[in-house]
Amino acid sequence: KRFAGESFPSLIKASIDEFILSNMDSYQFCITPNCENIHSSLERVVFCSECKVSICTRCKVEEHEGLTCQENQTAKAPPDQERNKILEDIFTLKCPRCRKAFLDFDGCFALKCSSCPCAFCAWCLTDCGEDAHPHVMSSCKEKPKDTGRTYFGKKEEFEDSMKKGIVRDLNAYLSTKTASVRGTIRASLADDLKDIGIALSNIYE
Repeated sequence: KRFAGESFPSLIKASIDEFILSNMDSYQFCITPNCENIHSSLERVVFCSECKVSICTRCKVEEHEGLTCQENQTAKAPPDQERNKILEDIFTLKCPRCRKAFLDFDGCFALKCSSCPCAFCAWCLTDCGEDAHPHVMSSCKEKPKDTGRTYFGKKEEFEDSMKKGIVRDLNAYLSTKTASVRGTIRASLADDLKDIGIALSNIYE
């Protein structure tokens, strides 16, 4: 049978392409431009016999031995991109419920969000429901013992508490990265840490 306007090989290729696109959970095209090989997606790493490239089928890039997909993406991301994410997610103080940033501190460690009903503790940023006063008075584990039974504290104490939180959360985040990625992130944050009075030596290497 003849096909008007189209060659038989073209129709075969179109049919194969349509099949692959409909079964992307099982198959995928090679990542190399102009390579027409098709690979199984069921294995994490495949080797293309045509272009001689090992491919990670999870993130569809060349195989990144020793790194998870996330670590590989982080390592290849521009340093400022990762830095900006950390400044937004870790350095910026936020309401624990709605994530609205806050800056004001008037001396009382029982805070109230200006954007939602959340009441939270300025020592540990715990969501305390509708009233943070009982937590601040007697339950907060981050509150220094020598402050006594009070809701109030000095601005310096608030800033020190926030620094401890930043160091804790940043180190927890860095602990999920490889040494090389941690080094890149630490270097990109050096000036930011210095600006708020945190020594680089306190950050996980």
